[in-house]
Amino acid sequence: MADLAVSTVAQGLMWSILAIGVFLSFRVLDVPDMTCEGSFPLGGAIAASLIASGASPWAAIAAGAAGGLIAGTVTGILYTKLKIPAILAGILTMIALYSINLHIMGKANISLLRVDTVFSTTASLLHVSQSTAAFIVPAVLMIIISALIYWFFGTELGMCIRATGYNPQMVRAQGVNTDTMIIMGLFISNALIGLCGAVVAQNNGFADVGMGIGTIVIGLASVIIGEVILGVDSFSGSLLAVVVGSIIYRVVIAVVLYLGMPPNDLKLFTAILVMLALAAPMIKGKVKGGLIMLKVTDISKTFFKGTTNEKKALSHLSLTLNDGDFCTVIGSNGAGKSTLLNSIAGAYIPDSGTIEINGHDVTKVSEYRRAKYIGRVFQDPLKGTAAGMQVEENLIIASRRGESRRLRWAFSSGDHERFRDMVARLGLGLEDRLSTRIGLLSGGQRQALTLLMATLKKPDILLLDEPTAALDPKTAGKVLKITDEIVHEQHLTTLMITHNMRDALKYGNRLIMMNSGTIIADYSPEEKQKLTIDDLLKKFEETSGAMSDRVLLG
Repeated sequence: MADLAVSTVAQGLMWSILAIGVFLSFRVLDVPDMTCEGSFPLGGAIAASLIASGASPWAAIAAGAAGGLIAGTVTGILYTKLKIPAILAGILTMIALYSINLHIMGKANISLLRVDTVFSTTASLLHVSQSTAAFIVPAVLMIIISALIYWFFGTELGMCIRATGYNPQMVRAQGVNTDTMIIMGLFISNALIGLCGAVVAQNNGFADVGMGIGTIVIGLASVIIGEVILGVDSFSGSLLAVVVGSIIYRVVIAVVLYLGMPPNDLKLFTAILVMLALAAPMIKGKVKGGLIMLKVTDISKTFFKGTTNEKKALSHLSLTLNDGDFCTVIGSNGAGKSTLLNSIAGAYIPDSGTIEINGHDVTKVSEYRRAKYIGRVFQDPLKGTAAGMQVEENLIIASRRGESRRLRWAFSSGDHERFRDMVARLGLGLEDRLSTRIGLLSGGQRQALTLLMATLKKPDILLLDEPTAALDPKTAGKVLKITDEIVHEQHLTTLMITHNMRDALKYGNRLIMMNSGTIIADYSPEEKQKLTIDDLLKKFEETSGAMSDRVLLG
């Protein structure tokens, strides 16, 4: 059993080279590259042919990687220069490589059973068994490759390749040739895949023209499984997730084979496994309520009920926000916008109806207990921070949101540096003023810090109640820019009240309009993209007769 476990981990490490290649194309470049189904057997064909001719097995691995590099370059040129869709460009290269691989080998397969491989030479050199060598070789290769990949993508050139996958328009605006970046990314990706093919062929003892069938699914399975289990928060974390995912995938395969699954069904099993891994976030969301982060159902709220000052603030209002929604809310004075936010936050308890946050019914939950689900930025910058306390003291309190407070020292090791880095990204020069009392800061600085405090622990929902209303236009623009960046980076579900129509249209993927305590319009992402200020003004006039003086054009 121990030998099986070691062999399984070794297989996972070996195939993780392929998985990293797939990760670079599909995740880093955001290019659906099918070349790997051809470049993988290409690496194996080149390596097997050279070894059979008496070449060094290590040189054969390098040659296999070079073959994959050329294949990736061809796909990149087809995609960037000839403007052939990425997936079709990869398929064309893959099909062409089938014939090329046959020509390289001269036949459909080559046996390597009676020749030296990297595994037999390593076993002989280190005086270990073949099985031990089968673990050492991929482990060493993985360490070297991971270190090189991490180093390269931390360079200026590597960062430009990564940025191309995220936002090619931005990269071009910075003077970078995105076509070159894509080509480089694809030849690195396929070089790794070709290298993996060369190693796998030596491990299997043969190279076959059909050995690449299903490799794209194997690579994606490793990537997705790793991401689902470990999550993704950095490039180094992503690399680790891919390696771990590859090992886990091989463990799963070993288990199902041990339990009696016919080997012919492995590819079917792998396809189903990838489907389940891809669907995992949705399944998890449905089980835990994660897809629907906020569900407001038929809530009503009346102030001063039964008196001459009776005011019906909310009337049978319902609203649903899905995970990642950034919804802006507009409406005239007295429309019920702030009452809605205060009801969600727990400052007001609705007279009727229910409020659920991430599947939890919080309708009757007190404001302070509800805070573990909510990040909140107030209209008044003075309300979000404790003026008499230091910047980092405020941040400490926010970092423990929703937790029990105990008799322990508030500051932990590393808090100061962590807060310094967080505050530095605000660009307000506060990173060297962590010991400064909040009351000495400007309104814009305090509001930006309030936003940071609200998102220090990722909330299920972020509530922004006119966060820039008390700020001058320049500061307001900066705060909104920071807000938008944080919302997108953390994939926060956000509800933002604003009286500025331009801001309402510019930010977020949804827009709702309120009047007389109810929602009179709910614009989807597609509808919002087509909206203009004139459209909103017309809607205001239809519902309220006239535009409120608090509804600003920006």
